[in-house]
Amino acid sequence: DTSGNVGIGTTAPGGKLDVRGTYDATFGSTALALHSTTAAAADVGPQIAFWGRTGLGTDPYIFAGIKGAKSNGSDYGGYLSLHTVAGDGTSETHSAIYERMRITSAGNVGIGTTTPSQALSVQGSGLFSGNLAVAGLTATGTISFPGGSISNATLANSTISGVALGGTLGALTATDSTLTFSGSYTGATARTVGLN
Repeated sequence: DTSGNVGIGTTAPGGKLDVRGTYDATFGSTALALHSTTAAAADVGPQIAFWGRTGLGTDPYIFAGIKGAKSNGSDYGGYLSLHTVAGDGTSETHSAIYERMRITSAGNVGIGTTTPSQALSVQGSGLFSGNLAVAGLTATGTISFPGGSISNATLANSTISGVALGGTLGALTATDSTLTFSGSYTGATARTVGLN
């Protein structure tokens, strides 16, 4: 138009590029499609890059990207990945772009890993500022509690082993079971607490 905006499927584009089309649940004729003409192979597919100014004499420069690519070279499976460029003060190569998150062809989400084996796989530390509800919890590493305290906890038919508790254990109940500590508890090497 007269403002320099480009419209595809519209004569009144509302931005620099305005693409419009009908909804297609199968993505067969969507409003916007990106195609890679590179020969089929694992990790090959179209990308969207986000560039900007750094103020460091290398403008413009890529900051982040999104890629949709083949999972392997033998079937139709694909994945979606998010990438960012490393900055100063990290152990990563300065200004190199790294994959941060991936959604696999199986629907698994990986953060810090490109091969998530579960619905959500996180490689590294995590922080939840609010409540976290889980239907089941299996720890393969260490579970740490801020301040070294557990209060108002309810455990059903549970055995806790290898736990070092140097403080006071209070307001802890067990449902229809005996709660057994086989680690150390306030100086003792083992302690069994029978609760109704």
